[in-house]
Amino acid sequence: PGGRETGVRFMDIIYRSSSTANAYPLSILSKWLRYQEIVFEPDYVESFCKKGCRNYGHSGGCPPFSPKFDRFADGGKQYLLIVTKFYSKYKTEKVKASKNRAIHWKFQDVIVANFLDKIGRAIQAHYPQVIYLGTGYCMGCHGKKCSYKLQEPCRNPQRRTFSMESTGINVVKTVRETMQETFHWYTKSNPNIPYLMKAILLVFPGEQDRGEVDSFFDGLLAM
Repeated sequence: PGGRETGVRFMDIIYRSSSTANAYPLSILSKWLRYQEIVFEPDYVESFCKKGCRNYGHSGGCPPFSPKFDRFADGGKQYLLIVTKFYSKYKTEKVKASKNRAIHWKFQDVIVANFLDKIGRAIQAHYPQVIYLGTGYCMGCHGKKCSYKLQEPCRNPQRRTFSMESTGINVVKTVRETMQETFHWYTKSNPNIPYLMKAILLVFPGEQDRGEVDSFFDGLLAM
């Protein structure tokens, strides 16, 4: 792993998808944050969820069912931010040739989201006291419709995850201000983006040895 003056650690890896066995280059960045560095803007963030996300009020990992960040976080804890980029130049030729921007987005999004979910869950399994905040929708029931959409209780509460943004964190601002990294999105006016990027956050007790966690994380990336 490399390092920067900003405290960001980074590594380029080859990630092999367990479903397709295809290999994709990913760029991984991580940084330990203080509580006050995390931009908590619950009303502002939730307003976007209400307006622009069909999962709002219909998914167990989304608002208004998700807890607010300040309910379980404080200045006595430690925070590991992990960001992953999938550069668009590494898309398959078939995806590159598609005129449907949703194909481009979904291809990159699924790969990055699955990778980060595996990393987040592996760290949480090794450090059971950790709170894992995922990226986007809950991925606790792969391939199954969320039971909340069926008007039923969560069928898999031990694997249920809340995303950073669902708890009121402004992920865009947090990543920009702490890592100097910028998110990009596919839109009608912007069908080509340099990379797709997603983030997760792990909340550790204050006494946790950071070096030990970094070594375990490096080991996961090397597998």
